[in-house]
Amino acid sequence: MKKILLLLLCLIVSAAFIGCSGNADGSVSNGTISTNKVSSIIKSSKQKTSSRLTSYAFAQKTKVKIMPLGDSLTQGGQHKTSAYRGYLSTILKDMGHNSVFVGCHNWSYDSIKDGNWMHSGFGGATVESLSGSLDTMAECNPDIVLLCIGRNDNTKRISAEQTVENIDTMLVERLYEMFPDVHIYLANPPPIRVSSGQESLHISDLALTQYLPAYKQYVADKKAEGYNIDFVEMSIESTGMVWEDFTAEDFVHPLPQGYEKLAKVWYAAISDKVAEIQKEKEQIVLKGQ
Repeated sequence: MKKILLLLLCLIVSAAFIGCSGNADGSVSNGTISTNKVSSIIKSSKQKTSSRLTSYAFAQKTKVKIMPLGDSLTQGGQHKTSAYRGYLSTILKDMGHNSVFVGCHNWSYDSIKDGNWMHSGFGGATVESLSGSLDTMAECNPDIVLLCIGRNDNTKRISAEQTVENIDTMLVERLYEMFPDVHIYLANPPPIRVSSGQESLHISDLALTQYLPAYKQYVADKKAEGYNIDFVEMSIESTGMVWEDFTAEDFVHPLPQGYEKLAKVWYAAISDKVAEIQKEKEQIVLKGQ
């Protein structure tokens, strides 16, 4: 702004000099790049600058805050990926949503291009261990939580019924205590690849026959009680995943193309809610101006 004012001051001096110079016919011009015109230019410049600042502030105040929450399938790390988060961030941005990820971790990966690094993913987490980290997220204040947990509970042979009960008491109820207006999207653990010589087959997962229906019924019951919660189905059919989408190291963690498929399922589930919350925030900000 100082540079703009300095430039305009130079214009005033130049105009004054021209105004005192002689014309070709020997007469003297009283030249009138007037003070009023210069003031008008300065005022216009200030208005444009103010408009830009207002637009930026408006965008910041109306961002929809999304917290990815879960285990290594949320955290990411292998193959320099950010699990599904980088792909979801890109889709949200490309589709015109004004959103930002929040969480207690700030880890960057090559797959994230827009600085949307925040998340609350913990490698190896079970429902119980994840609940012990909720206090670190108290300042996140998310509008939406993307909760995908249970893979490690299944590995430890914790039943679907017990896992769902733990999710309710240890995570969901506590999240609503921390963030009363939050909307939770709960996904069942995605499929895993069958190992040892089964490469000719599509992936399969016994947990899907137990965990998926248990999660789905749980969410239906909570919605009937008036909770802001939705179920996100991560099945073979809904994700379109095949055995080639997984690492050969552990058969559990997807390769980048697998995480991209998960991101598309997340986006399909949350896109309408993101748009709805963004519109509500815009209306609140406009009313307050």
